[in-house]
Amino acid sequence: MDFRLLGPVELRRDNRPVGIGGVKARTVLASLLLTHGSVASDSWLRRMLWGDEPPSTAYAQLPTYISGLRRACGDACQIVRQVPGYVIHVDPERLDLLAFRALAEQGRDQLRGGSIERAAHDLRAALALWRGPALFGVTDHLIDAARARLEEERLSVLEERVEADLALGRHAELAPELTWLLGEHPQRERLRAQLMRSLSHSGRQAEAHSVFQEGRRLAEASGADPGPLLTDAYELLMSGQSGTGDGAPAERTTALLGRPAPMVRAALLARPLAGPPAELPAAPYHFVGHAAELDRARAQLRETGGGSASHRPAGLLVTGMAGVGKTALALRAAHLERDRFPDGQLYADLRGSGSDPADPADVLVAFLNSLGVSARLMPPPEERGRLYRTLLAGRRVLVFLDDATERQVRPLLPGQPESLVVVTGRARMASLDGLLPLDLGTLTHAEAAELLGRLIGVERCGAEPEATRSIVKIAGCLPLAVRAVAARIAARPHYTLARFVQWCMTGPDWLRRLRGDHLDVERTIMSGYETLDEPARRMLRRLSLLNRSTLEPRHGAEALNLPVAAAEELMESLVDARLLDAVPADRGTTYRFHRLVWECVRLRASAEEPKAGRSANAEIRAA
Repeated sequence: MDFRLLGPVELRRDNRPVGIGGVKARTVLASLLLTHGSVASDSWLRRMLWGDEPPSTAYAQLPTYISGLRRACGDACQIVRQVPGYVIHVDPERLDLLAFRALAEQGRDQLRGGSIERAAHDLRAALALWRGPALFGVTDHLIDAARARLEEERLSVLEERVEADLALGRHAELAPELTWLLGEHPQRERLRAQLMRSLSHSGRQAEAHSVFQEGRRLAEASGADPGPLLTDAYELLMSGQSGTGDGAPAERTTALLGRPAPMVRAALLARPLAGPPAELPAAPYHFVGHAAELDRARAQLRETGGGSASHRPAGLLVTGMAGVGKTALALRAAHLERDRFPDGQLYADLRGSGSDPADPADVLVAFLNSLGVSARLMPPPEERGRLYRTLLAGRRVLVFLDDATERQVRPLLPGQPESLVVVTGRARMASLDGLLPLDLGTLTHAEAAELLGRLIGVERCGAEPEATRSIVKIAGCLPLAVRAVAARIAARPHYTLARFVQWCMTGPDWLRRLRGDHLDVERTIMSGYETLDEPARRMLRRLSLLNRSTLEPRHGAEALNLPVAAAEELMESLVDARLLDAVPADRGTTYRFHRLVWECVRLRASAEEPKAGRSANAEIRAA
């Protein structure tokens, strides 16, 4: 059992979180651990829980929280009643705060003894135990009482680690990190003096002089003089001395860092996070069909982290027509395999099928912020992609790009094989290397009926099998349409399914009766129409009015008075937009509409080409 305070307060058994309750329970645990080996008095614990005005039930609630912690901890610790409070006993190596202090003291001893490389290693190991702001998830009363002291401990160790790295000759590499640290903590004179030394060693004396002048202005503004650390650094600067350091070679410095040089800039920009990003939206609760595709998707995600880098997959590409369930399948696979991505999941809806697609540069801003880069330190657009890939290097992160186009995806691909990308979109994006393509079709009639039953009740569908079959057929076995129909049926429990079919699923504009805030079948399907150029739109409208189950290039040529080759090219662009289906035939490719695409486009054609629409409607009524 591990006890953690340096970040989110938590218990972990075998590196898995152990439930201990809410904020109050975490506060009691953290308060006890902060006084490890000493008595935490009842009055102090109550003050950390409720402040200066505890409720009348506080005396009874505190023992309840203690009992819950004893059950959660089991034999991993002892919480002993010792008047006037409680004492907790845990293995010091299992409490990150005590381990941090032990490593820090060990590093200071090495530094005082002249073992600079060992000191840098131990101090860096101590700092690595911090997972974000200490005491995350406890009451404000405890944070106010204890976090500042812990943060001071961390900064002191950080300054000692910088001191060791300066002694090892890492001056040029330290300058960017110290610049950022000083921006976060401008009053810390030791950091300022260290930055002056790193700049001076790097031949940047003028900048070091400016750093000192800024420190002097800050000191004078508070009514004080620059401290001895700052004045000593300034005297060294003015005397032209190079200061301390044994000029450790770059190879030894890189070994001490324990990570490749490109990560240095990312590390100094990324602020500590309370935990890895977990941005995946919830997957649909009811998921039916596409079982083989789901298995393939999960297998692709499971391959991350294994084998040689050159053979690891880049990710998954799920394509298909609007409403077919691309996002639902991809989210289900991602949630089922998310434990394989312990460094987090990033998500962006790129709106690639609509008329207002997201700019990848803006998405990079959101991703970088999720990875710890503040708005104040956000690099210019041309550098964001490099920083994004650097931050992902060595991490196992799942990047989910929803409703995307190939142009949007390319700048957002991770640069290293440890992270994977999941892409959903309508176009097949065949030139994206390394992505397993899964092209989804509609559900079978049985699967669509099963989905409807799960949404409105199996008994209701079983009582009216004919009406159920009619609903599934009219909805074209499209998951989005089945869900939209189910939402309207659920809103009218007093309707039989047969009456619902007659009331809502007949007439030329029945789809418009299925509109809702999140389930608008016509709007979803026609979002692809809005992105077409006018010749392609006109071709689609005219084809919808021909009232043919099978379309050939000659039909498109006749509809727009075009050469057959030009008509076929336009029809292929409609296939790419997933508004027509291509069907191989003996004498070349033929095309057809999905039932709901035809319904939607015909409504648009009737409005935008009224003369042709009236003629076609007459033919349809006659048929």
